[in-house]
Amino acid sequence: MNQVTATQARNQLPDLLERAYKAGEQIVIARHGKPSAALISYADLKRYQALEFAQDLADLRRAKAENSEFVALEDYRTKRKARSNS
Repeated sequence: MNQVTATQARNQLPDLLERAYKAGEQIVIARHGKPSAALISYADLKRYQALEFAQDLADLRRAKAENSEFVALEDYRTKRKARSNS
């Protein structure tokens, strides 16, 4: 993973976009010497989002299994709406 400064990123953006898109390179952008952002391909972003969703789903399933009184937000909203309509 390469790191560039914010100034370099600004000056080299077209090249950095090409590297992220075509080569799949992940580029860290640093401000004041500290990593502050990253430039990744859209394909990488979609993979990260899918992993995050899978983890969230696993966490939800574990929470439901560990707590018999667990109520999902959508179920709560549906029950609340039904009560207010009656």
